Amino acid sequence: MSQHEILERNIQFKFVVNEKEATSKPVERNAYIFHKGKFLPILGIQPQGTETSIPVEPKRECLERGVISTTEQLVQGSPQVLFQLDETKGDGGIDYTDDGIFVYHKELLFPKKGFPYPAACQANNIVKRAFTGAIRAFAKNPLMVVFLLRTKTLEKFLNEFCSFAEITLSPYFWKPQYYSKTSKEINKFINVFLKEIGVKCESLGKIVAHFFEFDDAYMFRLQDIMNETTKEALANLAKEILRLFGIFNERESRASMKEKTAGIALLIRLALFIPRFRRAFKKALAESQFTNFQMDILDKYQVLRWDNSYKFLGRTQEDRVGEFLNMHKGVLPKFNIINVQ
Repeated sequence: MSQHEILERNIQFKFVVNEKEATSKPVERNAYIFHKGKFLPILGIQPQGTETSIPVEPKRECLERGVISTTEQLVQGSPQVLFQLDETKGDGGIDYTDDGIFVYHKELLFPKKGFPYPAACQANNIVKRAFTGAIRAFAKNPLMVVFLLRTKTLEKFLNEFCSFAEITLSPYFWKPQYYSKTSKEINKFINVFLKEIGVKCESLGKIVAHFFEFDDAYMFRLQDIMNETTKEALANLAKEILRLFGIFNERESRASMKEKTAGIALLIRLALFIPRFRRAFKKALAESQFTNFQMDILDKYQVLRWDNSYKFLGRTQEDRVGEFLNMHKGVLPKFNIINVQ
């Protein structure tokens, strides 16, 4: 059976009464309405009005994969760990603040940053796939990068990409205050950088910040590498970036992630040969609050139990989980694992 989304509902309810058995004195345990000096027994409630809806999902058996909902698509073949929401905190377990959104779970010691709900994550994955695909293509053809580094060509490419990205992501953009500190800092950094190189693309910073806001794998890895450096160390830009990518490769075990970051590293190194790009990077860095790129206590707590394909904090998963259990006095918090086959 197809599911429908209600767009407009104008429903009123009318009491159905028995006028023939109207009485001047009500009988206990019976329901009445009082009308024109008489008690009329209520027989029931009848809805009246209109409801406008549209079909939003087809029958499951019509689809090749047999998957309908966005949640099913995200978890198919990739089990997800879920902790129970603590609805006694915030607004039903979620706290919306000017420093971002925080989600509280029962038995966990710290809230989780952000609110990556399924529909927004799916849209984010689509745009992110296009972005990383372009990065890989450029990395494999340095001649394309040479043309792209021309201001007008770069501006044209970025605005075309952002036009596509905004159509996909715009229903899911938070109001600015609800992004995390790291996402806000990414947005600011990119905006300053583009301004300094003379490229007009107002939405790129917002879009890239949104990538990180709705993808913990990207966000935690970025923060983890930023833990390993300082604003002062990055003054020696080319050398420090090369060192940081070396650390990343030591900690990352996924070949696909290494390939993506290798492409980004190549593009950055090529860009740094151009003085105006180098000056713009240093300007954006100087105006940033660098600690916002790094993990705080909430982030470090989350990665203690997170992802065995990357050595967060330079530590093995076994080591991190051991600390997590010690913090919980040896008792693992209750959780469920969901999956769709």
